[in-house]
Amino acid sequence: MNNNIQTLTISFFALLLIQFFVLNSFQFTKFIIPYFYLIFIVLFPVNINKLIFLIIAFLMGFIVDLLTYSFGVHAFTCVLVAYMRTPILKIFAGRAELELKEITVESLSIIKFLVFSSILVLIHHFVVFHIELFSFKGFFLTTFQSIVSSFFTLLVFMFHQLLTGKIK
Repeated sequence: MNNNIQTLTISFFALLLIQFFVLNSFQFTKFIIPYFYLIFIVLFPVNINKLIFLIIAFLMGFIVDLLTYSFGVHAFTCVLVAYMRTPILKIFAGRAELELKEITVESLSIIKFLVFSSILVLIHHFVVFHIELFSFKGFFLTTFQSIVSSFFTLLVFMFHQLLTGKIK
């Protein structure tokens, strides 16, 4: 258990550092903003208390808000995604997957993992970009940005799974 807590703590801060110092530093285009830190919420162990999970998701979003001056947008969306994760996992996963300790491409099939993470990433990006815009003026352009950024975030997720040996 202690090893699991240490791994989660290291992952938490490592992902925030990667997000802030690497991914936020690159200006791909105005439309492509991959939020890699979200993988922490997507891959968070299933068997941990839901309230603790929501608090950790809030802390992650709050730290991203502090680093990006986004006034609570990421805290809200991280809690939303954390809250939606279990019901979405129940829809796309069987009973065996719900009892897993971790969610990976290896534990789920690649299709289930992609669908599951795609829905969570799309929810996150759609809410983040539309709350930041806070107007219906550029609704379609912002929706397009959400989809494109979600695609690139998922590419980074799959690259991570490939590097960590979760895809064989």
